[in-house]
Order: sequence, then C-alpha cells, then structure tokens
Amino acid sequence: MVSAIAGILDISQRASVRLALAYGALFVCIGSMLPYLPIWLEGRGLSPEQIGLVTAVSMVVRLGAVLSLGPIADAVGRKKVLVAAGAVCLTAYGLHAPANGVIAIGVVVALAAGAGGVLAPVLDAVTMRRALRENFSYGRVRSVGSFTFILANVAVGAMIMRWGPESVLIGAVCGSAGFLLAAIAAPRAGRAAEEADGEDAGPSRPAPFVAIATAFAISALLQGSHAFYYGFSSIAWTAQGFSGVEIGALWAWGVVCEIVFFAFFSRQAAAIGAPRLFAIGAACGLVRWSAMAFAPGLAASAALQVFHAGTYAVTHLAIVTFIALRISARRAATAQSVNTALTMGGALALATAASGFLYAAISVRGYFLMTAMCALALIASLVLASFLRARR
Repeated sequence: MVSAIAGILDISQRASVRLALAYGALFVCIGSMLPYLPIWLEGRGLSPEQIGLVTAVSMVVRLGAVLSLGPIADAVGRKKVLVAAGAVCLTAYGLHAPANGVIAIGVVVALAAGAGGVLAPVLDAVTMRRALRENFSYGRVRSVGSFTFILANVAVGAMIMRWGPESVLIGAVCGSAGFLLAAIAAPRAGRAAEEADGEDAGPSRPAPFVAIATAFAISALLQGSHAFYYGFSSIAWTAQGFSGVEIGALWAWGVVCEIVFFAFFSRQAAAIGAPRLFAIGAACGLVRWSAMAFAPGLAASAALQVFHAGTYAVTHLAIVTFIALRISARRAATAQSVNTALTMGGALALATAASGFLYAAISVRGYFLMTAMCALALIASLVLASFLRARR
C-alpha cells in the first residue's frame, strides 16, 4: 500500500509517504462522521433539539481543545500529541457503541470532537515543515486525505443504506485506528526534532504581528465564505429540481477539483507567496458565489464547482505556506490551531448562523454575503502584500 501511494503521488521520501497515510486515515474518520453523525444520533433516539445540543457542545469542546493542545504540541512534541490525541479519539469512538442516553452520548461525542479536532492542524504543522525541509509537495501528501474523504463518504453512505446508522462507527473506528498507527510510525516532530536536525526554529522572513493577524483574518473570511454552500447548497439544488445523485455528484466533483490542485499545482506555493494565493482564492470566491446567487442550472453549477479548488484548496495552501515561512517553527502547531479555531469556531460558525436567516429571507441570494466576505478578503490580501513588502 505504501509503495502504491508513493507511485501515485510521485513521492519517494519515507516521511512523506507516512504522513500521506496519516492524512488518509484521518480523513476516513472525518468522512465517516462529518456527514453522518446527525443520522447516527437520530438512530440512537435523540430528538432534533437534543441533536442540536450535542452538536453545539461538541463544537465548543473542539474549539477549546484546539486552542489548548496546539501550544502543548509545540512545547512537548507534536508527535506525542498526535499519538495521545489519536488514542483518545479511537477510545471515544469505541465508546460510542455502548453509550446510551443523551448525557452519555454527548460525553463520548464531545470527547471524540475534542481529541479529533487537534489532529489536522498539528499534522499540517508537521507536514508543511517537513515538506520545506525535505523538498516534497505538501499538496500531494494532503490530497490523500481529500481522496479518502470521498471514499469514506460514499462507502459509509452505502453501509448505512444496507445495515443502518450504526455502520457510521465502522468508518470512524477504522479511520481513527489507522491514524493512531500512522501517528506512531510518523517522523518525529517538534522542538527536540528541530534542534536535533539542525533546523533554525525561526522563519526566514518573519512577519510582524499585524501581518499575521491579517493573514488569519483572510483565511477565516475565505473559509467562512463556504458557510452558505455547506449549509444550504443541497437544499437549494433540491428546490431547483436536481436529483440526489446529481447533488452528490456536484459535491464529489468539487472535492475532485480540490484533489487535482493539491496533487499537481501546489509545488509553486512558496514561489507565488501567500498574499497572491489569498488573492486568487478571493477572486475565485467572487466569481463562484456571485454566480451561485442566480441559481444556475446543472451544467453551470458543475462548472462553478471547479472554483472549489480556488476557494478552499488555494486558501488552505496559502495559510499553511504563510505559517511555515513567516512564523517560528517552534510555534507552528499553535499557529495552525489558532487558524483552525478562528476559521471553524469563528467565521464559519457565525456565517452559518447568518446563512440560515438569509436563506429563509432571500433564498440563494444569500450567497451574496459570501461574495462580500471574499471582497473583504481580496482587499486584505493587498494590504498583507504591502505589509510583507515593507519587511524586505
């Protein structure tokens, strides 16, 4: 399996293949739980109100865990945190099966959310630093996760149709177990490893605080601009008469475009620079969300899904590149965690709440709020570029 992944991605470094396996396993878990957790909760007899409460509590726990465990990872070693959090995540998913009642279920769901939430930002910090040091493509390694996300999404959906909602736990347990094994086998990471390898813990071109804050704000705006899409695109497409198969194909096509970008166009990220990447992502958002506000037909919607490579993948690559090049390596996991918290716990959550009111009031015209967020991000990208030019 390792040699197959290396051949497909054209990566030969042992570390990059092991990190690719970690991403693959992690996104099997995410692809199993993210779309289907509400179905599992409903199957366990929870009411809509209880499902909402359990989900909200788990989001708060995830946010707190991300903000606290990122700095711990930088202090004690990122591999240690990945292994420990992976073990807790596996245990939590194993405890989903015997959990009974809203309190017990809420506890295990929150435990899994807290432990699982820190895995991606810390793994990003590890992978981007190794990619710069060993000259392999971060995007190609990361694309394995996007690919397994699609596979898990489809496979678990099929299992639910055949065996019921409890099938969700198969994907979650298998994915978290695979991640734990991959984390144990992953290259060491953190302050001790950097010093042992002779790596300078400081960035080559450190950014001032105002530039760092601006970059995080741009990332939050651009990723947060997906809120209306994540929350209401399927509902809107259904109202337009698209079939379930067509809607599923549109979602999958967007992720495929993301995978293609990560796998084949991400090596130039450092040369292009974070401000330009952010600007590209913002420009893609201006086109994508503005067009979707006019309820385009199936063919046009499929064409617009190509821009997911820009609004999501380019933006993600921009922020991980910025953190790797402009923030101390000794604070990389902290920085990734702060970005995750601002994006998922801040901009995306607030924009999702606003999207519900917008869809109820003006239907798909609510996409124009996402367009406005991208416009702000584009302006901020120009400001960020000026901040960084002033530091040269």
